[in-house]
Amino acid sequence: MSETIGTTSANVTRRDFVKTGALTAGLGMLGGMLGGVLGMRLLGAKSTEEANEIVEEAAAADHYDEDLLPGAVRPVVVLAGTPREMGVQYGRQLAEFIQRCGTAVKASTLELWSSWDLIVSRMNEYEAIMVEKTPDAVEMWKGIAEGSGVDYDVVRLINLNLPMLIMPPENAGDASEDATQACSHFSVWGDATADGKMIAGLNVDQGWNVGAYTSVVIAHPAEGHAFIMCPPWAGVAGASFALNDAGLALTGSGGMGSREEDRSFDVDPFAVKLEVMLHCSSAEEAKDYYLDLHPCSAENAQFFDGADAFMIEYTPAIHAVRKAGDHGEQDYLIATNYFIDEEASAANYQDEYMGGLWDSIPRYNTYERLIKENYGEIDVEYVKSMLGCSKYWDGEKWVEDTLDQMPFEDPRDLWSPEARDFMYKTIMSNIAVPEDATVHFMSGQSDTLMSVIPYATGTYCALTLDSDVSMMATGAYIEAEDRIWWAAKTIEEAEGESKVSDVQLLEDARSALWRGFNCLNNARVAEGDDALGWFGKALTRFCEAQAFASIVTK
Repeated sequence: MSETIGTTSANVTRRDFVKTGALTAGLGMLGGMLGGVLGMRLLGAKSTEEANEIVEEAAAADHYDEDLLPGAVRPVVVLAGTPREMGVQYGRQLAEFIQRCGTAVKASTLELWSSWDLIVSRMNEYEAIMVEKTPDAVEMWKGIAEGSGVDYDVVRLINLNLPMLIMPPENAGDASEDATQACSHFSVWGDATADGKMIAGLNVDQGWNVGAYTSVVIAHPAEGHAFIMCPPWAGVAGASFALNDAGLALTGSGGMGSREEDRSFDVDPFAVKLEVMLHCSSAEEAKDYYLDLHPCSAENAQFFDGADAFMIEYTPAIHAVRKAGDHGEQDYLIATNYFIDEEASAANYQDEYMGGLWDSIPRYNTYERLIKENYGEIDVEYVKSMLGCSKYWDGEKWVEDTLDQMPFEDPRDLWSPEARDFMYKTIMSNIAVPEDATVHFMSGQSDTLMSVIPYATGTYCALTLDSDVSMMATGAYIEAEDRIWWAAKTIEEAEGESKVSDVQLLEDARSALWRGFNCLNNARVAEGDDALGWFGKALTRFCEAQAFASIVTK
């Protein structure tokens, strides 16, 4: 892809500044909203046979509904049982959106591979490795295909999207060089935070038509740790953000793999992280487990447990483990998309624009400056502002006019933590507080005008992991009730100055709360997978109520 963008005398192309290529379509973070027409029909099915008929009918369609839009709040999916059983539940609750994801991923991958048979053959090779190293992930793939009605090969492709686009056949030319990931993340704790607790934040940055369709997954496996994770797109059995009931959490972002040895034929990194969440209880254990499984591509992987934190600057050829203090950090760690360890930096792109990811450095510097400016007072609200920062630190001063120039004449709109580029956006943000077993998550951007999400709220929802999903729903309801009260108080105190839109948002929040009650009642009288589906819908509605009410008090 070398089309000219903008009007510059140097004939600047997309590839000169941002490594797009297969990324925009292929690494598309596609996910889904719980519910929709198919979801409601499945929840209303009176027998397994009827549910299977509904899924088969949906799978027979050769396209997804073009009116399908991402929601203002990421839907919550609730799973329980064996990996295969959890996959079936995942697939049923997000069937329409997994179909959408599969269609998009298949189209972009075929552009590189040309032959579907060749794609399937390569996926067979990957699965032969992964069935030994990451068997839980592979079992979930099978369940997702069964539950959604989407062809198993397409589900495999959704999950192998990253390695299949990084290492396409030789006749794809240099397109594989364009497959990369963006995103940024950090953790702060101890003397850096107001209460000493560890807080970690992650921004996921991608283009239009990518990660707007995604979900929040709550899993209570039959064996292993319960966890909350945010898959990168619908149908993926893994995530770059997760927290389990042992207090272990992870975040991740793409790294640089400029050399041939920085890519390998091995295990998909998202599958590795699913296994980590299931089987590990500490950051130390997770770090070793991750390295033992040897993922196939470059990334910055962070594991933390409230007491310890490790940042792995990883390629298959380099395993550099960073801890706070190694590079002057004091109770914090930061990563964007480049490597700062001396050994690992050999994998960085060496050209002027760092392979199109030169914005990695100012984004890192901005996070570090924000930490130092509020050192000792950092709390969750401040972390939200860090993730939503739309200015950047140039080493000497703050630069705030990031929208001052046309795109690609001056690419400073890529340099802030919350991306404001016309093509690349922050499509979701996540925060974890391991000690409290709590996650905060937002769809789109805090700057809603710049968001790709049509009805983005610019506010966060909160969920606390519990062994009892009914208690989780109750906690989400209480949080929504509290926010609605504050929204009403804000409007009342504004007297005649309150906006009509604020009153409507309050109504939207109260309506979502009542819908959540209705779903929760259904969940408590239902059984099996039906109950899980209704709990997911209740949690989604309570999160909507939280988000809508928070706009009023923002």
